[in-house]
Amino acid sequence: MLEKSLLGKVSRTKVRTTFDSGVYAAIEELFLAAVNEYRQSTWKQCSTETERQIQAVLSEILQIPVEKISADSSVFELGISSFDLISLKTRIAVDIPMSVLMTQPTVGEIASAVDTLYALPPVYNPIVPLQVHGTQIPLFLIHPGSGDILVFIALAAQFPNRPVYAIRTRGYNANEPLFPTMQATVETYSSHIRKVQPHGPYAIAGYSLGSTLAFEVGKLLESQGQEVRFLASIDYPPHIRKYVSGQNWQDVVLHISFFLELIGDEPMDSAKAYFLSREKEGKPLSRDETLSYVLAIGNQDRAHALALSTEILGQISDIGENFRVHGENYEPTGSVDHLDVFIADPPGYAALDRRDWVENKLGAWREFGRTDVEFHECPGIHARYGWKHRSTTSTRVPGYNCQDYVLELLDDLETRRLINGMDAKYKMQKALVAGKQEGLQ
Repeated sequence: MLEKSLLGKVSRTKVRTTFDSGVYAAIEELFLAAVNEYRQSTWKQCSTETERQIQAVLSEILQIPVEKISADSSVFELGISSFDLISLKTRIAVDIPMSVLMTQPTVGEIASAVDTLYALPPVYNPIVPLQVHGTQIPLFLIHPGSGDILVFIALAAQFPNRPVYAIRTRGYNANEPLFPTMQATVETYSSHIRKVQPHGPYAIAGYSLGSTLAFEVGKLLESQGQEVRFLASIDYPPHIRKYVSGQNWQDVVLHISFFLELIGDEPMDSAKAYFLSREKEGKPLSRDETLSYVLAIGNQDRAHALALSTEILGQISDIGENFRVHGENYEPTGSVDHLDVFIADPPGYAALDRRDWVENKLGAWREFGRTDVEFHECPGIHARYGWKHRSTTSTRVPGYNCQDYVLELLDDLETRRLINGMDAKYKMQKALVAGKQEGLQ
């Protein structure tokens, strides 16, 4: 038993030294044996050639031995990233839609989809399971304006005890029509959420433009008599009309490219000026010329990593333009019981700085929560949220640090019954957080 300090805490350095000395070797050996035994008991052999090909590709991409990838292994449980998923897509012999990889994520399901892709076209399902384990209230994450949900893969990994589902838009599969109205979007998402989880309490968050959709979904579920215990806007204001009115498809291409980190503020401004000059000359760029130009001025490494082509960038931009048109006549009305608003540094075209973003844009959410609206300062910028390091800090109290914030947040989530404070595994993890001395290496 390691000695505790005068503060009642255990030194991380002593723990590491003790571990390296081999004191815990027997325990580690038992643990690894138990893990291997479990893997063997749940192992399913890849039986078809396509399954074996998918298994081999995943092994190479993820640097995981083939014997650790069974036919039932989900790519998300294997730790795949958004870039890895794009690499998998490009390595598969047929042009399989990304939506299929995300909604049918096991090796066996991907192989089956590849074998039957041309015989049976994909059926639209907005729900993409990113993390299916855990007994806590499931979290549903609604896509940003691009309609895609790759951005949520890293976030889902932060919730090992809570099922996490992403919601993607319609229009990524071949010949799949876009949503005709925002109301149709909201009704579709709500009905599919209830297919996964028939009754509340619900936990829902929307990223960027997805905040608007999350708010409307929350309202609809509450109107159906359901409890929405957690509803969050991730860095987007309630009044969106002024951001989308007066824009056109070319503006959407630039905003999507900025969001994808293909271009920055300066290239975006330069491109706008160039498009405008061509308009004044009576020589506006065509659709293909616009897409080719943006890809040419964009970060080539980023474009390659995202497997972007004029066709794919055009498809994403069409989806974004569809949501922009829906937002031109949108004005938020009504309210929900409670709202949480997460704040990052805004893009230059949206606000002067973080303070302006909060006080004059995001702060308007206060009008739409019946009980309270909570704001959470987060690191990172709007287009590149720090999912892997989402600790929020506060300067309200001298000496207040990330550890204090995490414990305070956990207490709040227990009070609101979003976390089961009596769960044994959770209590152990919380005790580990409380026992850490911040600053020790």
